Amino acid sequence: MGVDASELGFYDFASRAVKRYRSELRDLTGWHECTKADLVKLVSHLVDVIWHDERREEQVRA
Repeated sequence: MGVDASELGFYDFASRAVKRYRSELRDLTGWHECTKADLVKLVSHLVDVIWHDERREEQVRA
């Protein structure tokens, strides 16, 4: 996008313009805002992948 990464700290991510940009990007990419159903799918996936492969409690919690 032609913006130096150091400039992002000054960007107002709560502005109306940014909300519009996010909406436009979602429309372009076919993504949607995360829903509770998405969260359930993500947690289920992480349990399947991480829980079964990693048995050290401190790593699972991390």
